[in-house]
Amino acid sequence: MSSWNFLSGFYYAWRRLPGIRLILDAEIRNCRDLWSRMPVSPDQILDVGTGAGSSLEIFPCEVEIIAVDTSRKMLRRARDRRKGLYAVQADVRALPFRDASFQAASAIGLTEYLPDSSGFLREIGRVTGPGGYLLSTFSRPNLLNRLRVLLGNRLYFKKADQWKEDAVSAGLEIKAEAVSLLQMQQLMRKFRS
Repeated sequence: MSSWNFLSGFYYAWRRLPGIRLILDAEIRNCRDLWSRMPVSPDQILDVGTGAGSSLEIFPCEVEIIAVDTSRKMLRRARDRRKGLYAVQADVRALPFRDASFQAASAIGLTEYLPDSSGFLREIGRVTGPGGYLLSTFSRPNLLNRLRVLLGNRLYFKKADQWKEDAVSAGLEIKAEAVSLLQMQQLMRKFRS
């Protein structure tokens, strides 16, 4: 059993603790602001690393969400939170979609669990059509993030310059960004196929 299947049972309770909830609320506000900066609001989005669905509140109710996660139990929790959610159990580094299938994608609270962000960004670039958008977050190396290791998961922190270099290599340009205590939130646009 993966650790995420195990964690799915009390994931929400942990994220509702007062101090943690304040941090997460700031991240959600930043992501909503970045989402609102897209010139056109898409009617469908690919959300990779959905987990239990705690970040799905970023997106308007009318947006159709295709949720991808490696944990079937986490996807079940996400479905309980958002009716009409399409859940796909898959590895986010090898997405089961054709090239240029989506005009918008998101990866909120995911990349710190991936050792190779460049491979992930290339895969997102592959399934996102030209001119499409990616709303993503990454965790920077700082004391609070290093303390998160105590929760039992291996974390891979990104430096902003390396993240930007990986994004550009994947055909993505950063259009807007925001910063919260633990993460950097970014809106990227695919500039080439």
